[in-house]
Parts: sequence; structure tokens; C-alpha cells
Amino acid sequence: MRATRCIAAFVASLALETCASRRESNARQATLAPPLPGVVVARIGDDLVTADELRDFAREEHIADARQALDRYIERRLLARHAIARGAATDPLVLDVARRAAVQALLARAVEARSTEANVPPQALEFARKTRGFALSHGPLQRVWHALVQRERDASRASSPEARRARAEAIRAALAAEPGPLTFERLRAIAERVPGAGTLHVEAVVGFDAQGETGRPDAVHPAFATAAAALEQPGAVSPVVETPFGLHVIVLERREPGVTTDPAIVEREVLREAVTAARARVLQSLLADLRARYRVQLTAQTEGTP
Repeated sequence: MRATRCIAAFVASLALETCASRRESNARQATLAPPLPGVVVARIGDDLVTADELRDFAREEHIADARQALDRYIERRLLARHAIARGAATDPLVLDVARRAAVQALLARAVEARSTEANVPPQALEFARKTRGFALSHGPLQRVWHALVQRERDASRASSPEARRARAEAIRAALAAEPGPLTFERLRAIAERVPGAGTLHVEAVVGFDAQGETGRPDAVHPAFATAAAALEQPGAVSPVVETPFGLHVIVLERREPGVTTDPAIVEREVLREAVTAARARVLQSLLADLRARYRVQLTAQTEGTP
């Protein structure tokens, strides 16, 4: 089985050259793909090897020496012909690996070549600076937990602002009086034991700075960020903070420093992130076009399946 996989991987690496699935009328015979146009540098029986295809092969294999590239290419063409003659082109495992190789080649041409560092869209680069760039070079970020008292969703049962604040103040007092170190589970248990008006949520909030910038479009409210930034030691409890979301009691879990302050490293990572995002969009566009072109439809049997 291991030998078969090795042959499969080898033939797949030549899938685009050998056209393993192309055969003559005799199902047991197959031919290599016609050479690219250009100067002929070698012959393998009746097949020609041109300077163009040899140059492409050398580039893909990172071979600088022209003679070494030619020898390696001839060896691969010979082995590919022999593998096809022995029936490798009809082996299901080989065909599957060849299909995978063809898909990778398609993605390289249709996706990667269209989205490179040289032509990355400005909007993708700007978004990467706000996300990946911020994640690498930010100042200390707060990681906090908070108990949030909100107005009831049922308007007929809505409590007064004073009653909700009273509950938030009681939760703060209970947390501040806790003798041991606070954990998220402990905070939740304490907050849930405090009765009162409003709807209670206990949540973790991570990755924001004192100005409320998170590197994402959904920045935390400045009042929340300012109160969190004022907490100096892990476990410290804030006063009750009011935002449009409700009344918060914030507990500092810890602060996280940035990874690097080297602008060259940050910009390199930002560019890599932008290229990745741009390629993802190109791929989605390609897949959408293919679905429309080949009229993909779900049958009654596949609808509703996970």
C-alpha cells in the first residue's frame, strides 16, 4: 500500500504534464500532454521537451542549474510514461491524487496569481492593519469579566432604573467582599445569588485597550474600556459602569502585552494577512461563478442533510 501511495503521489505531481486521464481509443494506453510551444531542448521517443516547459519545471522545483533541471525532468517524464503504460493512469488512488493536484494547480493560477503582495487591494491592507497589525503591536490589553444588569425584555415587566442599579451595586459589594481570589465561575455564582431587578448576564470580554479600540469594527464602549483600564491588579472590581447596554460590574482578569513593536515585522505580517484575505474573497467569487456555470442544485434527498 505504501508503494502504491508513493507511485500515486509521483504520478500526481506530473498530472498536468502527463494528462493521466487522456487515453487513446485503447483504454489501456495513454500519452503525455503535448509540449508547450518553444525551442526543443530534448526528445523522449516521439515526445518533445521544450525550453518553455523546462523553464516552468525548474521554477516550480527551485532548480537553478539548467542541465540538472533537464536531467530531472527527463527522469520524471520517463517514469511517468512507464507508470501510465503499467496502468497507473486507471488506478483509482492515482486518479484521486491527480485530481487533487489539478485542483491545487487551478487554485495557484486562478486564486494565488490574482492576489499577491504586489496587487493586494488597499481595503484588504487597511483591514489587516486594524486586525492583525493591532493584535501584534498593541499596548497592554485588558481581559476582564463583567456582570451586566439589563432591562427586562418584556416591557410589561420592566423594572425601574433605580431598582436595576441597586442590584448592580449589591453585586459589586458582594464581589468586593469576596475574601479569596475571584475566578469566572466564582464571579458567576456570586452574581447569580444576588436577587433584584433586571436581567443578569455574566460574560468575559477580551482584547481591548483603554481607548476602546479592539482592532475590530465592534469596539467596546469607551466608558466600559476606561473603567477596565483603571483596574490595576487581577481580581480588582470596578464601580458600577453604565453604558447603553446596561449596568456593568467589571473584574480584571489580566493584561496582555503586544507581541512586537518592530514596524517591519508588523507590516510583513499585515501584508501576509491582507493577501490571505484577498485570496479568500477571490476563491469565494470563483466558487460562486462555478456553481452558476455548472448549475449546482440540491436534490430532494440532500436538502436538510447536515
